[in-house]
Amino acid sequence: MKKQLLALITFLPLTGIALKAQSAWTLQECITHALQHNPEVVQAGITREQTLNNFQQSKWNQWPDLSLNSGQFLQNGRSIDRFTNTFTQTRIFSNNVGLQSNALLYAGGQLRHNVQQLRYTYLASTEDEKVVNNNISLRVANLYLQALQAKELLQAAVENKNSIAAQLDRAQKLLQAGAVAESQVLTLQAQLSAEQVNLVVATNQVEQALTGLRTLLLLPFGVDFDVIAPNLPVGKEKPEDYQPDSIFQIAQQNRPEVASAHNKVLSAEFGLKGAYSGRYPTLNAGFNLNTLYSQNAKRITGTTISGTRPIGFVTGTNEIVETVDFAYTLQTIPFNKQFRDNLGQSAGLQISWSIFGKRNVDTRIQQAKLSLQSAQLQETAVRYQLYSEIITAYTGFRQAYLRYAANADALEFQNLNLNNVERRFASGQANSTELQVARSSRFNAASNLIQSKYERIFRRMILDFYSGTPIQLNY
Repeated sequence: MKKQLLALITFLPLTGIALKAQSAWTLQECITHALQHNPEVVQAGITREQTLNNFQQSKWNQWPDLSLNSGQFLQNGRSIDRFTNTFTQTRIFSNNVGLQSNALLYAGGQLRHNVQQLRYTYLASTEDEKVVNNNISLRVANLYLQALQAKELLQAAVENKNSIAAQLDRAQKLLQAGAVAESQVLTLQAQLSAEQVNLVVATNQVEQALTGLRTLLLLPFGVDFDVIAPNLPVGKEKPEDYQPDSIFQIAQQNRPEVASAHNKVLSAEFGLKGAYSGRYPTLNAGFNLNTLYSQNAKRITGTTISGTRPIGFVTGTNEIVETVDFAYTLQTIPFNKQFRDNLGQSAGLQISWSIFGKRNVDTRIQQAKLSLQSAQLQETAVRYQLYSEIITAYTGFRQAYLRYAANADALEFQNLNLNNVERRFASGQANSTELQVARSSRFNAASNLIQSKYERIFRRMILDFYSGTPIQLNY
């Protein structure tokens, strides 16, 4: 994911160099590029990795912890040195080292339920990422087909303009020979000017369609960009070849939004189980190992008599009682020996059971119940939404299918009508207005057929997509 973020940040300044060698793109190349660089896709990937980290951490939380601690201390002033049991006025340096571990042995299954809850949360985020990928892929396919449609409309406008230009050239030659009236030439010149305007409009539509696709792909405007026209038959599929209920049954098994909603329900169920676990006691085990060292810990290495001193009198004779004073030679006990001698261990079990927790557990349970109900309602809503989308897609394809068939018939009749008017115009039986109307009607019929063709292809693509067929075009 870090690589994807880096690519997203550095992509714009570098793309102008990397993509100049490739100006024409296939649909699959556009989809692949969008899935690698679109911010929505990158953000979905970040969310998925965050839930994965939480899931992995929940599994580690079941293990005991282990910590090592060490400290160095300085005590200055009059105090009792615990090692010599005498008052001192000197500085006492000491070091301690400890190793401790704690483990949660029982908590009503909280840790186990938390692992399962976060596991299904992670699986839901994985499916959510697929949903984003699907949405981006459909958006790319829609814009790609719009670009192809605009290019085909442009080609139709070019062919129409060239046809009029050829007829104008023929009429000018006939005018020079005195075979036609000048009014016919003027009519064709006016029609050629009108077709030039249509050509400019069609060219702008192509540029707008490519700009929309370029923007979605995050391509700089300095880079040459175009789409490759594939082998794009309308297809023989009919509305009766699709059954919405059958598609819905397939989609419920394959669509990531349904899987995501179901995983969120499972996550909420384990969240509720974890909330109920708060009513049970917890049992912890602990272990501690520690030792310490002090430079004031001494041992006697030699003894000498330094003199005598009175300590009292004999009763009756008043003779003085004296004792011998000794002088000791001291040496700091070595670190290794102090480490071994001062080594201490402790271990124990602790049970805790909340008697009154200010309704925290009950509130948590109620919140978990509401979360589960919300997740269940959301899953139902997702299934209803999916069914509605399939019905809408089916209705759209059926309408596009009928519209395409009607436009195909209309174009056939407009071609016949135009041929008839052109023959009548050449023989002087039709005027220029009739010819202009026939040409305009034929061009509009051809444009409508092209538009209905791409709408039919896209609507069928959506139905196939719900049925589990990947988005693709044959080149």
